[in-house]
Amino acid sequence: MILRRNRAMATTIFNLLALIYLFRGLQIARQIFSGRREWQGGSFTQYEKRMAEQASFYLAVPVGVFFHELAHAVSIWLFGGGVAEFGYRVFWGFVRPTADSIFTPQQDWFIALAGTIGSLAFGFILWFVLSRNPLPALRYFGLRAFRYQIFFSLVYYPVFTLIGFYGDWRIIYNDFRFDTTPILSALTLVVHVALLGWFFYASRIGWFEMPTFSTLAEREQMRALESKAAANPQDTKLQLQLIDMYRQHGEKNKARSHLQAFLKENPRSAEGYLQSAALKNQDKRQVPKGASEDAAKALSLGLTNPAGIAYANQLQGEYSLGVGRLDQAIAFFDQGIEALGSAERPALIAQLYYNRALAYRRKGQYALARDDIELAIELARSSGQGQAMSHYQAELATIERQDTQSKGLSSSDRFRQG
Repeated sequence: MILRRNRAMATTIFNLLALIYLFRGLQIARQIFSGRREWQGGSFTQYEKRMAEQASFYLAVPVGVFFHELAHAVSIWLFGGGVAEFGYRVFWGFVRPTADSIFTPQQDWFIALAGTIGSLAFGFILWFVLSRNPLPALRYFGLRAFRYQIFFSLVYYPVFTLIGFYGDWRIIYNDFRFDTTPILSALTLVVHVALLGWFFYASRIGWFEMPTFSTLAEREQMRALESKAAANPQDTKLQLQLIDMYRQHGEKNKARSHLQAFLKENPRSAEGYLQSAALKNQDKRQVPKGASEDAAKALSLGLTNPAGIAYANQLQGEYSLGVGRLDQAIAFFDQGIEALGSAERPALIAQLYYNRALAYRRKGQYALARDDIELAIELARSSGQGQAMSHYQAELATIERQDTQSKGLSSSDRFRQG
């Protein structure tokens, strides 16, 4: 009774999740359809990449679930059984044989495995067909859909079954005892582990990634750099340019894989450690400790590029700011600003002034904070950085508000003392 009640509760939860999943899937489909004219193939923007990624999850996974359950049903029919119920719930499902369907243990093993084969076959065929499509968004959609099918089939569902839920993998591995179909289950395990090894390796080297680009000419330049770097593996400057290109165009795993190989060959490369710091900091709201440490190592190894020195100090300053070491942060920002000098890097120097203004504000040194943020605003204005300028103006308003509040509190204190 308790087991039946728990299953009923799990089914209710899964059905509610399926409704949420379906709602989000319809939203994604509507967004893609309404902006379909913009997907012309001349570019592959961050927005297109994000939408293709979401479509591969919210639109392709439900189709994969259908083929997963269909493969179960077909295998039941192949062995002379009948299907009493075919349950499809968008992101989960089930197939229930008729009561008079009797199978051998080997047939049960195959029926259970057929769902995984159906999911993987769907993902592979979708990737293979779309990999030749001229639209990069569709190629990326197929690639990521294939990745999701592998992940759900070989990682998520087995773990889900292992932690106590009933599913295909309990039958495939005989409740993880390997006693009913020992040879078939053992062979499955060998193939399962091999595929997992390939999957994690492919993910680590960036096989499931694609770069963003604004024009076809830019994409051709990227391919030319890849070819040139491959032809000149000892050219450290080219290798670093390639790593930086991968990082800036959204291929982080590929950049990380190349960088690891580069640092193994060039363990004292200051620019290599600066790239490592940039990679560790990418898409993070706060600079991680590892990024700050790599920036410090880059400086200790002798960075010579003023912009690189400034960026390394910026990373260390932002980390110090995040952990409350305000004086240390200001010192790093000072060094970054000094390194740039008159170099034409208005965006970077504006960011340094902004960060130093944050540190001054938190120390209650509002006059110094105001001076720095006004310099940052002027640099953003002169270089056409509208979004950054708005951000800096918001910080100026915060500085002025807190300065006014602090003066008001000081006046109140003097009044009480008088």
